[in-house]
Amino acid sequence: MSDVTIRSNVFDNCLVADSQFSDGVIAIWPEIHHHVAGQPFHRNIRIENNTFRVFDRPILYASSVDGLSFTGNTIVRTDAFKPWHRNPYAITLKNCLKVDIHGNQVQGTLNVPCTCYATC
Repeated sequence: MSDVTIRSNVFDNCLVADSQFSDGVIAIWPEIHHHVAGQPFHRNIRIENNTFRVFDRPILYASSVDGLSFTGNTIVRTDAFKPWHRNPYAITLKNCLKVDIHGNQVQGTLNVPCTCYATC
């Protein structure tokens, strides 16, 4: 996947069940068997000016992306459902390069020990 923009959407209490790609409201999973260090699979993915209404923590999970932007988003904590997810982080990044995360607003608390876990 390359040159993708996800803009001006409302994600309303997603992630209500455990399935193959339920690691985040937005989950970017490459279909590769072996990651090669320094050679990401996806490129230039922008997630901007969206509203995430969430009852649980995982918002973004990205693996093997070169040029990932998560900017200008609003995250609103709800109590629509009981939190259940095993991942304690709002943003999880694995093997990503050139990541830009800024200008996001959180309304309420996500109750996370860390807002970003990264192995980039």
